[in-house]
Amino acid sequence: MAILDEPLLPHDRSFSGHKRERGCRDVLFLLLFIFFWAGMGVCAFFGFKKGQPEILAYGLDYEGSVCHKNQNLRDLTDYSIRFWVNPKQVSETHKVSSLKDSKSLCLAHCPQPVAENKTISWVCNYPDSKNGNPKDRDMKSWNQGYNRGTPYDYFQDLSKEAQHNSMSLKGPCYPVLFKSKNQFWSCQFYDDIDEDSHKIWTDMGGVPFGSDAESLSRLAVTVEKAIDSLLGGPIDILNRYINDIKNGWEVCAPHSRHLLYALASCHWVCAYPWTDSFGTS
Repeated sequence: MAILDEPLLPHDRSFSGHKRERGCRDVLFLLLFIFFWAGMGVCAFFGFKKGQPEILAYGLDYEGSVCHKNQNLRDLTDYSIRFWVNPKQVSETHKVSSLKDSKSLCLAHCPQPVAENKTISWVCNYPDSKNGNPKDRDMKSWNQGYNRGTPYDYFQDLSKEAQHNSMSLKGPCYPVLFKSKNQFWSCQFYDDIDEDSHKIWTDMGGVPFGSDAESLSRLAVTVEKAIDSLLGGPIDILNRYINDIKNGWEVCAPHSRHLLYALASCHWVCAYPWTDSFGTS
């Protein structure tokens, strides 16, 4: 049997065979990997700095602003509650997505129906010079009801054409026909439609919502369920993630342990004999 000599190393000067310098063949992929994570870091930076995650939970008003925020269009710092103003749009809700598209405003509190002296309460668009809105009204006067005791209401100051559009639920003012309460920073409708306000509304020539009391009751139930489903969506998703973590940890733990075992096999294989020796002894 021939005895093999100790192999010559490439750096040995006496080595006369074919030798090749080992190059950095993974530099290109390393650079691509670094650029990838740098791009991810830039996206994360702009996402945290300029992102508005509350849009996913609270949505936008009809101007595209988030409630309780001071943005370019107007200062809504004191108006943190979202209210769906058009009762017809809300009543025709059959899917949660359609409620998201319904017109909404940011208010300081949820308005309540008031039927006195053959008048009803209204919620009007933010004060500006469009669609017949009063030109000399600011947000503070709008919130205080222009000294009439009915906040967000300037229906009497509108032109005849704008009042007619409001009676047809085309804005800028909309009747308050349902009771509502603040729930998760949105006005949740509850109870049946206010009969006194609805009667005055129809006597004034407003667009009807139903032909009988039963249909009005169904309308109130539909509105309540639609808004409740919309508000519960993000919470349900979070609960599903939490339940998945609770139910899946028994599967994730063995996989994590096997991954650690594979890494240890690659890098610390020389320690296994000693580990077995100590383990058996």
